[in-house]
Amino acid sequence: MCADNHHFGESTALTAFTDGCPGLRRILADAGVAELPILDWFHIGMRLQHLKQIASALSADDPAQVAAKAAIVAEVERLHWRIWNGKAKNARISIDRIRAVMHHFQGEPGSRKSIAPSRKLWTALQALDGYLNGQSDWLVNYAQRHRAGLRVGTAITEGTANFLVNRRMNKSQQLRWSRRGADLLLQVRCAVYNGAFGSTSHGHFRVKGSVSKIHRC
Repeated sequence: MCADNHHFGESTALTAFTDGCPGLRRILADAGVAELPILDWFHIGMRLQHLKQIASALSADDPAQVAAKAAIVAEVERLHWRIWNGKAKNARISIDRIRAVMHHFQGEPGSRKSIAPSRKLWTALQALDGYLNGQSDWLVNYAQRHRAGLRVGTAITEGTANFLVNRRMNKSQQLRWSRRGADLLLQVRCAVYNGAFGSTSHGHFRVKGSVSKIHRC
C-alpha cells in the first residue's frame, strides 16, 4: 500500500476524501482506516458553482421574474453557506424556497442550441438534492476544518490532474498522449508509488503487448 511506503504508522491519522464512490468504504477498511471519509468539497463546490451560473442566467422579463430571480440567487448563496458551515441538514430549506418561486419561469424559452435556464436549474437542483441526501453521512463542517488549517477537499490535485491530462491529450498538440499511452503511464506512476515498479514479484509491464498488470494501486 502507498501508506506503507510513506512510513505511516498505526498512530498516524489518515483522512480520506470521496466524491461519493460506493466502493471507497471497502478500500478504506482494507487499508485499516476506520474513520468515515469526508465528502470532497471540490465536488460540492463544482455543483454549487453550476447552480450559481444557471441562476444568474434566468430571465428577468417582468417584475415577478426579477423578484424571483433575486430570491433564487440569494438562496443559492445561502445554500452554499449552509453546506460550508456544517448545516447541510438545513439545505432542504433553501432548495424548497427556490422551488417555491420556480413557477414564475414556467414557459421560459430556450434557444436552438440550449434549453431554458429554468429547466437547467430545476435539473441541477434535483441532482444536488439527491447528491446531498445520498452522501449525508460524509458531510462535515468545512468552515471549521478550513479555519483549523485542515484540508477540505482535493481541489489542488483535481485541478492539476485536469490541466495535465487536458494539455497532454489535446489533439492539436504535438507529442500528445494517446488513450493507451496515458493508461500505461498512470499504471507506471501507480507502481512507483506502491514500490512495485521494477519488482518482478509485484507486477510486470508489456508495453508492446496486450498485458499490463499491477497488483496494488
